[in-house]
This record gives sequence, C-alpha cells and structure tokens, in this order.
Amino acid sequence: MSARLHLLALAVSNGLAMPSLAAEDTRTAIDLDRVSVTAARHPPLAGGALGSHSIQRTPFSLQSIDADDLAERQANSIGAVFALDAAVKPLGNTYTLHSTRIAVRGLPLDETNGYKVNGLATYNFGSELPLEAFEQVDLLKGLSGFLYGFGAPGGIVNYVTKKPTEQRLLSIDTGYRSDGILSEHVDLGGRAGAGGRLGYRFNATHEEGGLYNGGSINRNAASVSLDARLGPALTWTLDAVYQDRTTRDVVQGFSTAYYTGTALPPPFDPGRRLQASDGAVVESRYRLLGSGLRWDLRDGWKASLDVGHSENTRNFVADWFYPTDADWNYDVWMNDSRSFGKFDHAQALVQGVFSTGPVRHEIVAGGAWQREARDLNANQVWTLIGSGNLYTPTDLGYASSMVPAMYRGAEYTQGALFLSDTLAFTPHWSLLAGARHTDYRQQSFDRSGRATSTYRKSPLSPTVAVMWHPLPNTTAYASYVESLEQGAMVASTYANANAVLEPLKSRQYELGMKTDGRGWQAAVALFDIERGAAYANARNVYVQDGTVRYRGVDASSQWNLAGRWSLEGSVTWLQRAAYERTSASLSGNRAEGAPRLQAAVQVGYRIAALPDLRWYASARYSGEVAIDAANNYELPDYTVFNVGGAWRTQLGRTQVTLRAAIENLADRRYVQYVQSAYFYPGTPRTLAVNAQFDL
Repeated sequence: MSARLHLLALAVSNGLAMPSLAAEDTRTAIDLDRVSVTAARHPPLAGGALGSHSIQRTPFSLQSIDADDLAERQANSIGAVFALDAAVKPLGNTYTLHSTRIAVRGLPLDETNGYKVNGLATYNFGSELPLEAFEQVDLLKGLSGFLYGFGAPGGIVNYVTKKPTEQRLLSIDTGYRSDGILSEHVDLGGRAGAGGRLGYRFNATHEEGGLYNGGSINRNAASVSLDARLGPALTWTLDAVYQDRTTRDVVQGFSTAYYTGTALPPPFDPGRRLQASDGAVVESRYRLLGSGLRWDLRDGWKASLDVGHSENTRNFVADWFYPTDADWNYDVWMNDSRSFGKFDHAQALVQGVFSTGPVRHEIVAGGAWQREARDLNANQVWTLIGSGNLYTPTDLGYASSMVPAMYRGAEYTQGALFLSDTLAFTPHWSLLAGARHTDYRQQSFDRSGRATSTYRKSPLSPTVAVMWHPLPNTTAYASYVESLEQGAMVASTYANANAVLEPLKSRQYELGMKTDGRGWQAAVALFDIERGAAYANARNVYVQDGTVRYRGVDASSQWNLAGRWSLEGSVTWLQRAAYERTSASLSGNRAEGAPRLQAAVQVGYRIAALPDLRWYASARYSGEVAIDAANNYELPDYTVFNVGGAWRTQLGRTQVTLRAAIENLADRRYVQYVQSAYFYPGTPRTLAVNAQFDL
C-alpha cells in the first residue's frame, strides 16, 4: 500500500510541472453551485427499446446521476448513488453479499435483469460495480417489460461507461474513508491516430483497509473504453470492466427466523464490532466485455448493433446471525459455497423520424437476444457453528474444507422483437405506443445435469402513453405498462433452496408531470402497481401466491436560489403496499420492506468570499417497515444526516479539488431491511476525504 501511495504522490508532483492539458469538451467540470446534475441538464437516456431520449420528453419516471455528482458526494455504493431520491431504499450494506440490492417505491430490483451496463443485461448479484468506471447511472422507476424485457417491477438501473474524451485527460485522486480505507484512482482519456480517429478512456482503482465493523476490504478495478471512427458515419466501440473485490470478517446479516421475543431488540451502537467467525470471507470477481457499431444514417436515422458478455463468480464463507431473544443472544449459521453467473447478449436497433401528413412519427425498432446461466455448488454447506451474544461476543472459527462441485442450476433465454412509435399530432399532444414480443425459455437442472423443469412462454408486453406538452419545458403524461419478471431462484437460507419459480406478471398505471424552469426543476408521479406475490411461508418455504398492490406518489424538485443557495428534495408516500388475493393469514398485510413514507432533502451553499468553496447538508428519512410477510415484527423509522463540501483551486497549472463528507453525522442507531426476515445494522458516523488532481 505504501509503495502505491508513493508512486501516486510522485506522479502528482511530476504532474504539477507538466503543461496544462485541456479538459475534454464533453466532460462537465464539477459545478460547485449545483446540488444535483439533474437540476442543471438532461443527459440522454439509453432506454432499451425506447432508443435514446431526454428524460424530460419520456412518459416514465426517470433519474440520472453523473460522475461529477458522484465524486462530489463521494458515493461508494448504488444506495449512495440515489441517496437523494426518496423512492430508492438501499437493502443491506455495501460490504455484504447484498451490496447491490435496492428497492424502488417499495419493490426490490431483480438482482440480474434489474441491472444493465450500457443498456444491456449484466450479472451483478453480490458485486458492487466500480463507480469509477461510469460517467452516468440511470434509474427507470417502475415496470420495464417493453423497454428491456423480463424484469422486476421496481425498475432498472443502467450504468453508462466512461467514454473516450476529445482532448487529453489525466486525473488522479486519492481518498480516505473511516475506519482506515485508502483508495487511489487514475482516469486517462484522449484520442490518437490520424485525425484522432481512435479514442481511448482508461480507469484504474485500488481500495484497501479496515471497515468500521471490524472487517476489511481489498478491491482492484479497471475499465477500458475504445472507439474507432471507421468512416464519416460509422463508429466501432469496445468496453471492458474488471473488478476483484474481497471482504473479510464481515457478518452478512441478521434474521428473525428463530427469534422468540414479542418485539425486536433495540438497535445497537452502529460502530460496534461484529464478531464474525474466523475465516469469514466473500470474494467477488466481475468481468464484462462489450462491443458495438454505430451508424449515422441519412435524414436523422441511426442504427446500432451490440454484443457482449459478462460474468460474476462469488466464493464465500459467510456467517449469518440469528438472534434468539431480546438480550441479543444469537445462533451463528455458516454458508460455505461458490456461485457463478453469466450473461451473453446481442441487440440490433434502428431509430428515425418521418411524417405522414401532419403526424410526425419517431420510430424505434429492433431485436434482442440474451442468455443467462447460473451455476450452483452441489457441495454447498449451510450449518450451525455456534452461539454468542452481541455484548459478550464469542470467538468462533470455521475452517472450510468444502471442495466446490459446480453444476448448471438454471438457464434463462430471451429472444425479442420490439417496436415503438411516438406520434406527435400537434406541438402539444403526442402518443407513445409500443410492444415487445419475447420468446422466453426457463430451464432448471439437477446435479446430474438432467432438466427438472421447463417453462416456455411468448408474451407480448405492451405499453401506451399519452403526453401533453403545455409548454416546451413541461410534459404531463398518462401511461400503462405490462411486464413479466424472471422466476426467482430461491436463496440458500430458505427450506426450498435453489428451487426455480415461474415468472410473475405485473401491471402499472402512472400519471405524471415534469417541468424544467430557469434555475428549478420538478417532477411528480402517481403510480399503481400490481405484482405477483412471493414470500416465505410459516415453514420457511419461499412461495408465489396472490398479488401485492403498491399505490402512491413520488415527487421531487431542485432549486438554485440567489446564485449561492441550492435546494433539492424528494418524497415518496405509499398509500397502499399490501397483499391481496393470497392466503387468509396474509391478505391485507403490509408488504415487507416497503415504508409508507420516505423523504430526502439537501441544501447547498457557496460562500461569497470563496466562490470555489461549496458546502452542503442533507437529511434522509425512512419510515418503519414490516420485516416479514406475516407482519410479526417491524423495523423502526430513522433519519440520517450528512454534511460535506468541496473546494476547487489551482496549483500552478494543475486544478485541485478537495472534498470532505461525513455520513450519519449524529451517529444514529438504525437497522435496514435486507430481504424477508433479514436485516442489517446501519452505517455509523463515517468520514470520507478525497483529493483530486486534474493534470
């Protein structure tokens, strides 16, 4: 570690004497007046079957966060990326197997189809993707069947890789995060060759150190993005992302499965060291490779072809705490195993505009294919290794002797054709109509390789939306979407572990309005979502039965005030999140993990005497949630406060940006919902500092 820091410091000191390198003209420098990038601009959204559109002109609830905003807030997890969006709730902790899990409007995202890179599926379970590799992270809230095919109704997260820069770019930053994590990051970009025909972008990151809860992390990540201008209208692209991430001595979570009290024990000191078993480790190895062609055709038409492969291997010796009473006595269960998942995909798309009389048509048409494979371990171990108490912990050890015996557990194949037409009848009225036809095949296998079940269906996923544009900067819409989500593979913590369930159907109605004024922006959406219900029954069997209804409102706004103040806020209220048409014991129960109310607010201020210095303060409230379908226990509500700031200055010809942030300023004790019957303690007060040098 010390050698790496020495080399980084040497590179920075040498860079101070280098000639100034011009910043790329497509990369926005950090705007210290701005709280959220979405308040300042509308980046294009890669909307799957919808093509490329601005957020403002789409009849869906969308959010987009760019790399500058992530750097300013020093976000290190997908939950932190959307921390200012009240509709998004992190599920668990960034250092556990559930690092990537979030819920949107109370609905958890699909851990495979719910995450995309450059609009195409990736296997992302248990592998917090390296945010340093991405220039933008998009969120589509709600059903995504028409846009992306099968997926959970919570929404879709799309990571957009950093692209080659028009001018040379060299940026180096180093950071510290309590309780002892050091990080280094290099970002290099530019163009080469005759006329700059070859573009490149390279990012590399190392992160290592001790965690607040007694664990540790070691992470290495790199990404490459290339493009070649093969002609005036044809461009070839290539993107690759690599990450190896290891956490040690981290407890994966707590479960109420064997709890005998009438109410959960009170939250404990969030900075308390959790006594993980000796030998506990989670290793995640993520790889992605994608390539594509882009054609700019005549009269505004364009086409694209993309192919890619991604895979994720997880090796884990992971222990879980099962509290047994209100005094925080617990049993420790160990999960010793390995799992592997991969995606192969291809997509062809054409997009253009034409008119039929007074009606203007914007057409998107194409086809897509993807195959997901999940490999399981026949020698998986799930065993009780001992007991302990949170306040008088016992040293437990576990020496793994498990030899993996991998077999193909399930395969999911989708072939799809899609078509959408946005018809503009007048400058004020338009209609979106689209459909996606999917040939879906799902197979599960036993350890001998024999197919134990096959599910095949060819659904048509329609969408329709009416849009009204009373002003050029305002869109009101009413939309309807249908979707199917892939059948779940049951987790190892349930009695029917590794079972593959049939797909669930969902429907969504939404009324919304978006407006973008001078120095302010606002959006509001009323939604009604009906989803097939899946839950753990009294025998700890994960089943599908009946439906769950989610109905509520989601609103957000951003303001720039008097040139120095900025204000951003959002609120999500679930009027209903309950089981319907299911077993008598559950019907009417609150859906687990779905708070009635969530809210977030952030205030920013630029000091007049130091115009390059900006401070911000934020607060996020999350209401109480039921932890299981039976509503036996409830996790209490909580509010977390954060503060931070950034100062930009010039040292010679080098631009320097210094950042500092404190998360959970009041060191609030709270717990987060992870999945049915599982929870995790919230993050304690955490300091993060960072210094960036643009050479």
